Amino acid sequence: MNNRYLIIGGTEKSATTSLYEYFSKHPEIISSRKKETDYFREKNVSEKIYNQLYFDENSCNKLRLEASPSYLGLYEDVIPKVKSTLNNPKWVFMLRDPIDRLLSSFKFHKSKLYIDKDMDINTYVKFCFEYELGNISLEETPFDNQWFLNVLKAGKYKECLECYFENFNHICLIDFTDFKDNTRRNVMRVSEFSEISPDYFDKYQFFTANQTFLPANRVVHRFSMFVNNSSEFFFRRNPRLKRFIVKLYRSINEDVRNSVGDKITADTLKSLQNYYKEDYKYVKEIFKKYNNQDVYWRKFDEK
Repeated sequence: MNNRYLIIGGTEKSATTSLYEYFSKHPEIISSRKKETDYFREKNVSEKIYNQLYFDENSCNKLRLEASPSYLGLYEDVIPKVKSTLNNPKWVFMLRDPIDRLLSSFKFHKSKLYIDKDMDINTYVKFCFEYELGNISLEETPFDNQWFLNVLKAGKYKECLECYFENFNHICLIDFTDFKDNTRRNVMRVSEFSEISPDYFDKYQFFTANQTFLPANRVVHRFSMFVNNSSEFFFRRNPRLKRFIVKLYRSINEDVRNSVGDKITADTLKSLQNYYKEDYKYVKEIFKKYNNQDVYWRKFDEK
């Protein structure tokens, strides 16, 4: 096959959904039927099945787009499968201050009811560190899936990106903070990198997708998540309608008072800064090298 691919490969809680939404309607792109295919986390993969599952085969001349943020952190499993399946895809990685990303992930998983609403971020981080060190087992935590305990590793950008750069030729790096402040400029960069016309975005109205909020009524929220997951294909094709419904739903069921547990203590912050110290140094170096850009991450640079 001679298909061309653009994969937004990470990282989580770094505006990957927004970037996917912006490009999904571009006339030179065919987007996957669901944003996060996570296909290259499967045991057996093939380009034929990948396309049958997620893309319109009649759009053979278009750039094929998907966005699975877990690909960055799961690089050891994902890279060999992509290399053996696709012909030199283009990768976009959105990088965010890993401590801010961790806090956003914590809030997101609370909103999805995966983390108890009364657990605080410091207790959560302690569980993650103890699990990574092998001091506790999954059964000794409140979680039923190790995914929530491996969340720290997703911010270890150095080891992830080094492996991607060793194996692929086309990688575009975006800083989350700069993306928020200069959305249009970064979208133009991705357009140029993807070799598609930037004219589509001349009058484009940018928006923020997949914003996290905590629900007031958890029963109603479970039902809304079921509807959202079951109707993803429809909502991806009708993003304005989805934004309207989400806005209406938030006005009805958002718990605006609940921010319990999202304050990071000085000790937890220090532990996380030490954990990610070498990764931040590496990210600053590669952004300077490839983008001629200075990276400023608040949790590391503010004194």
